[in-house]
Amino acid sequence: MKPRAGLSRQGSVKKTHAEHKDVRQSVEACLDIITRTAGAARTIFQEQGTTGKSLMTSVLENIQPAVDPAGLNSLPPELRLSTQLLLSSLPSSTHFLLLPQTIKSYKPYVDLSSTSSSVLPSVLTKRLQDWFQKSCTELSQALRAWFSKVNGMKDMWKLRNWIRKWLFEADGLLEAERSHLHRIVDDACKQQLTSIWTAALRDAKSGFEKELRGVVEVTLKRPGASGRWIPTVLPILFFWLKLGSRFTCDRVPAHRSPTTTTIHSPVGSDPGQRFFKKVQGSSPASSCW
Repeated sequence: MKPRAGLSRQGSVKKTHAEHKDVRQSVEACLDIITRTAGAARTIFQEQGTTGKSLMTSVLENIQPAVDPAGLNSLPPELRLSTQLLLSSLPSSTHFLLLPQTIKSYKPYVDLSSTSSSVLPSVLTKRLQDWFQKSCTELSQALRAWFSKVNGMKDMWKLRNWIRKWLFEADGLLEAERSHLHRIVDDACKQQLTSIWTAALRDAKSGFEKELRGVVEVTLKRPGASGRWIPTVLPILFFWLKLGSRFTCDRVPAHRSPTTTTIHSPVGSDPGQRFFKKVQGSSPASSCW
């Protein structure tokens, strides 16, 4: 039986590792899409400081019939497009060599003064912000679903630290966008950490009740046991048990480890405090905390 139990535990560990790997890959894929899309949009449509033109405008100028070669120095070679270059990159490009020179040297005309040839900075900023906010909303919902598969405090904090490092090293984001993504990740982590604490306290409460009832039953079965202490002690124990089950992890600071999580107790406002005073003659806040 022992080897089977060991194999069962190994299978459970492998399954957990596989689930955590899937969570990490899913998070990385989403963050990569957000950061690359935002970075690519700014690279293509945002005006550059050196030339005062966007990359899209520079490419469109390059394909005009009359273009100044000196203005192509800042344009990457792979973006200096021409009809002949495009034809030579197609399959069976040798067939296009027979085309007339007027076709091979053709350059389409694009009206650079048209509104469709450029994007205003204000329009670019507005559209990027709207897209980013919508993406963050969907990411937040996805993170809460993915993080629910992580049931260990240590694993949850390791995942959080990995995501924060990934965001710190990612390109294409403004600092405000990076900070916003950090907050989304922290909120999702906080929710899952709170769920883990709540489940642990609920299991502890259930286990303690079971063990306590067992001890009481065994004690009462002993010869000469009167059980006169039970009406006095049991209400006190169950009061603290009930109080402990109401603990909530309402704050998980980013700069602290899981062992320093702040846990607040509702002792001061609990009506059971008056009951405890009658039984013991003192306040739980002053005698036990």
